[in-house]
Amino acid sequence: MIFLYGEAIMRNSVTRFFLLFCIVSNLFGTEASLSFYFESKHDKIVQNFGLAGGFHTEVFKDDLQIVLDWQIRNYQAGDFKINFPLLAGALKLDKPIYFFLKESYFGYDDGTSDFKAGYFPLNEGTGQRYPLWISDNSDGYPAIRFEWNPERWFTFTNAILFMRAGVQDWDSADNLQTAKTLYYRKAGFRPFYCWEFGFEESMLFFGRTLDLPYLISFFPYQTMQELRNNYDSPWKERFNDNGMLGFYTKLYLDPVDLYGSIFIDDFNPTNLKAANNKLAWNAGLNWSITDNISLLLETAGASKYTYQRHSLSAPPYMYVRYETEADLPIEYNMIGYRYGPNSGVFNAELAYQTEGFGGSVFYEFLTYGKRAPFEQWDEPGGTMPVLTTFPWLNDSVLQFENTIGLTMGWDFAANATINGSLGLTFVNNDGLEKGKKDFRVSFSIGARYAFSLTDLIGQLW
Repeated sequence: MIFLYGEAIMRNSVTRFFLLFCIVSNLFGTEASLSFYFESKHDKIVQNFGLAGGFHTEVFKDDLQIVLDWQIRNYQAGDFKINFPLLAGALKLDKPIYFFLKESYFGYDDGTSDFKAGYFPLNEGTGQRYPLWISDNSDGYPAIRFEWNPERWFTFTNAILFMRAGVQDWDSADNLQTAKTLYYRKAGFRPFYCWEFGFEESMLFFGRTLDLPYLISFFPYQTMQELRNNYDSPWKERFNDNGMLGFYTKLYLDPVDLYGSIFIDDFNPTNLKAANNKLAWNAGLNWSITDNISLLLETAGASKYTYQRHSLSAPPYMYVRYETEADLPIEYNMIGYRYGPNSGVFNAELAYQTEGFGGSVFYEFLTYGKRAPFEQWDEPGGTMPVLTTFPWLNDSVLQFENTIGLTMGWDFAANATINGSLGLTFVNNDGLEKGKKDFRVSFSIGARYAFSLTDLIGQLW
């Protein structure tokens, strides 16, 4: 009874907030839209037949935007029921159903500055299919993102992901939950119309929700860490954070765009040899064949020890969202590159887009060996093994996956859209078991109906 009462309170609160949201939007002369949607999916991550439905609201006025997306769903990641603190109000049914805040953020974009704060997914990196730094493999993050483009030749991006808040017991002062935060920063330069290059970096740290010296410093994160962590100086600070850095370049050769980037994990200027063994990379080509047809080719990979925990005596700095949930599929849990360490992937996609209809056919080749971001390095004590070759796909058995598929989206009515996808995957050496084969089918289908709240409220007012 108490649960049902709490459920009713939450349902009424959401309804009242939504109505107030609509009325205030109308009073201040903003434009507002509302869409209802439904989707179903089944794939490598959502291994149950996932069902979801919800509503998506946008309010915008000039350069300002407010977005709210509220969803009900029964998704699981693999065999793992996604029942983290981010999911609220599970109903007491035989099968789990979750009220889920998918997106909720405030945004401002005037063409020069782009600011967003709230709860939303991010994609940071040059890759269109396989970003190396931050990817929307799972759901959104509590985050702040700022991009500044004052001139055509310069872009600055800063993002903060509050991955977990710190919690202490108010009575005993025991640490119940350790804070976990990721900083990301990019500086891009475009001296010529046809060429762009830049520097990217991120810092993953525990025990602090915010770290002001990293945030306000013009030095790279890793340099700032070395300055603060100098044990011979009077200002020394004893902490061990995980710094990543990298570089990217883009060529705009109309109608073909080329891009590439490199990601160096746990970069340490005093041990460059170890850093050279912890790399991820990405390269791609996007060719606009005609106004309606385009071709995308992209490849990415990561070496064996990239994103991996290096010592049990240091904080668990593997580049994953949930370091306490080793049973989650890697493809769901990675912060950046989707397929994680010791893997390589190639994707080819031919797309067609016209007014009211779009679709694509694609092929993906994926191979990987042992992927163990939760394990320390092979040698006792977390010492990087002595390597004679680059540590990538050198396992005795590799898993191979070949996937062919198609996607489609159709605006079949003025305010209504349907979309879907289908993929067929042929697996060799499944589970790294030599000679074992498997065949998988993945699909998704969804529908959306949108209308103007401004017009509706104007008629009812």
